[in-house]
Amino acid sequence: MTQTDERPAAPPAAAASQVAQVTRVLEFACAELVPRLRATTGETDAVLHALDGGYVPAGPSGSPTRGLVNVLPTGRNFYSVDPKAIPSRNSFQVGQALAIFGRRR
Repeated sequence: MTQTDERPAAPPAAAASQVAQVTRVLEFACAELVPRLRATTGETDAVLHALDGGYVPAGPSGSPTRGLVNVLPTGRNFYSVDPKAIPSRNSFQVGQALAIFGRRR
C-alpha cells in the first residue's frame, strides 16, 4: 500500500476473470433485461383493455427483483402457479418429516 492508500493491482488472471464476469452480466442486461423493461409500458393499457372486456395475454407471475426476468414485461394476465416454484413430492415429504421431528423435540 502506498501513502494514498491505493489497493494493490489484481493479478492479471484474476482481473481477466472479473472482466469476463462483468461482461457476461452486461451482455445479459443488454440482451434480456433492457428490452423487457422497455416493453413494460403497456401495463396501464392492458388493465384498461381488460376492464373493457378485452383479452390480455397470459404470462408468469413473480418478482423481477428475485431474478425472475421472465415475468417481464408486466401488463399480462398472470397465472399464479409456477411449476418450477412448487416443491417436488419428495421435498414436500422431507419437509413434512422435519416438521414432525421438530415438534417432538
